[in-house]
Amino acid sequence: VREYYQVVKDETYDALEVTAHVPTYIPGNITHMAGSTHDNILVAKADGDPDGLYVYKYLVGKDEKLQSAWSRYTLENSTILDLGWIDTDLYILCQRTNASTSNVELFIEKMLIEPGLTDVDDAGASIGFVCNLDRRITENECASVAYSSGTGKTTYTLPYTRNAGEYQIVIRKSATVGLPIGSQLTVENPDATTGNTLVVSGDHTTDEVFIGTKYSMSIELSRPYIKPQPNAPIYATGRYQLMYGHLLYHESDYFRVEVAPTYRTTRTTTFNGGILGATASVGGRGTTSGQFKFPIYARNDQATITIINDTPLASSIMGLEYEAQFNPRATRIG
Repeated sequence: VREYYQVVKDETYDALEVTAHVPTYIPGNITHMAGSTHDNILVAKADGDPDGLYVYKYLVGKDEKLQSAWSRYTLENSTILDLGWIDTDLYILCQRTNASTSNVELFIEKMLIEPGLTDVDDAGASIGFVCNLDRRITENECASVAYSSGTGKTTYTLPYTRNAGEYQIVIRKSATVGLPIGSQLTVENPDATTGNTLVVSGDHTTDEVFIGTKYSMSIELSRPYIKPQPNAPIYATGRYQLMYGHLLYHESDYFRVEVAPTYRTTRTTTFNGGILGATASVGGRGTTSGQFKFPIYARNDQATITIINDTPLASSIMGLEYEAQFNPRATRIG
């Protein structure tokens, strides 16, 4: 993929290859591309990945490009046919197989990409974060929400047939004591892959909720090396021992860091905004900004570090610093 742009000082044009650092990331041939200059995003679809979208996020400063990042979105159990932008919303035409009838059905699905956006309740008040679920709907978009006094359970009937995947129900507003914003209801029929109902215990007919399928966000960090100065070769000898990592996060509620050292057990460190004392209400959720320290204790080339968020809650990673030791075996001359 090349970006065609004007070189202002020379009044000429150039085409910079923006996939030079990831030459094999997109499989097959690109069949669709759609860009949004409002949000500095390009979305591409390739014929080698029917349920994947490849997203190029860029940021240009005064004289240089500050960000040039590729990532992949997956719409599981679907085949993406087309995509396009309307304002800050990405619309996707995809087909899915009905698990009950085996019929192929077409859907138009929408992604809200606008930065700084937060979800709201029915009164229009912000709930403080974006609830990240696939195929997300509210209780108002359900075919029905019914409570049975005989069983003491509430049944949500979805407007589409369930497919494989873990469905979650997240509270966006409730008058029930002990159900603050962001808390989740336990689905009592989680293994059903057919039909279109979700059953939870209790009367939730007056609760405002988000309903959708769970997905994971994961980032595998690049391997760190040490250089004597910028644009110089890396040190090829010596031991670069990573002690701790310091993640800079912004308006985040949950994420965890998994460190997998070679030949040793994976170590997990979790940041959870719902712990006691971190929010205004006990059991509630709350986004905060700050620094998160996690242990590594491994050589730089013998540890795989992954940041994961598999909840609907917010997370935003701004940067990373390492606390490390370097023991050279030789002295570089020249």
